[in-house]
Amino acid sequence: MDEFKTGQYSQILDKPYLVYDIETTTIDDLRSAKFLLAYAMYPNGDRMEYECIMQEDLKGFVDKMLAFDGYIVGFNQIWFDNPVSVWNAGYGDPEIEILNQKSIDLYVFFQKLTKRRI
Repeated sequence: MDEFKTGQYSQILDKPYLVYDIETTTIDDLRSAKFLLAYAMYPNGDRMEYECIMQEDLKGFVDKMLAFDGYIVGFNQIWFDNPVSVWNAGYGDPEIEILNQKSIDLYVFFQKLTKRRI
């Protein structure tokens, strides 16, 4: 953990990465999910930085992810976190696709590895 906090694990395949997860209201369908808050970690110089993203900060955070030149890591972000964050920030499908193209989704990884939903 000390190595992680000091930035020794700040890259994946020579690119920085950002890890995030969101919390939402209970939903019946994906488009009705209301973003409540998110947590993120990403490299900032020689250390990893932690950030709590509130509703009023969401658009700026989505803009940061869209401009981020690295990987975006999460669990079920391709089918949930990315669309909900983008839609709640006022963007649409093109921005979801940009995020999905740079996403490393651990849910998808484990599903392909085990051939099961986890």
